[in-house]
Amino acid sequence: MMDLARIILLLAALLGVAGTFLPVLPGTPLIAVAALIYAWWSDFAVLTWPDIVILAVLAVVSYLGDFIFGVAGARRFGAGRYGMMGAMIGLLLGIPCFGPIGLLVGPIVGAAIGELIYGRHWRTALQAGIGAGVGTLVATISHFVIALVMFIYLCLQLFSA
Repeated sequence: MMDLARIILLLAALLGVAGTFLPVLPGTPLIAVAALIYAWWSDFAVLTWPDIVILAVLAVVSYLGDFIFGVAGARRFGAGRYGMMGAMIGLLLGIPCFGPIGLLVGPIVGAAIGELIYGRHWRTALQAGIGAGVGTLVATISHFVIALVMFIYLCLQLFSA
């Protein structure tokens, strides 16, 4: 029975890794919650509270990175407050409106529109949009890497016990 539980945990963790690219899956929180359920199910025999805390912290860091990198990318390429707010709004609206491609397109368009609303030249607005896109791309890659680290950590814990 415990082997089935490990398989389910690993499948949930793989879905979490896929969730870093698919907006319908919660990604790293899925990995952390699946680990918590498994730990509870197994009376914390394999995964302990420190393991759960490590996974939860990594999940939170991955989501903070999404916002930090997106905004930092826009800012680095010259976006002002309107461009950065536009990038965040574009990220939130891009995913439901355009699916996975909206993860990248939303912040680009949002930052550019924000800068245009502020009255900036279209070239400056486009540059801010590209910066938001670069930041979002870096955030997605870092989110994926953290999810992969979480998956590997789980595998090490599960198969070294």
